[in-house]
Amino acid sequence: MILQKLTGMESELSLDKTDLSQVKSQLDENTLLTRAIHARQEKSDAKIELLSMDLNKLHGSVNALKREIEFKFKKNPKTNWNPIDFQMETKKR
Repeated sequence: MILQKLTGMESELSLDKTDLSQVKSQLDENTLLTRAIHARQEKSDAKIELLSMDLNKLHGSVNALKREIEFKFKKNPKTNWNPIDFQMETKKR
């Protein structure tokens, strides 16, 4: 009777070990996937940061050109230039 119980416990332990092995295998796979996603996210974040810096640089260049144009036309008021017309023309393009 004790021998039967021990045999039953051994088979249960064997099943538990199999289950744990499967859980560990799945955990390892999930860890690999998580690391891959994290690495990909870091690359995406870096690309977004570069785009943001490029956009800020472009914005600064546009503002500098706008100030230069406004300065030149204020300096020479004989020119028939209207900033509102200029804005409307650029929006049409």
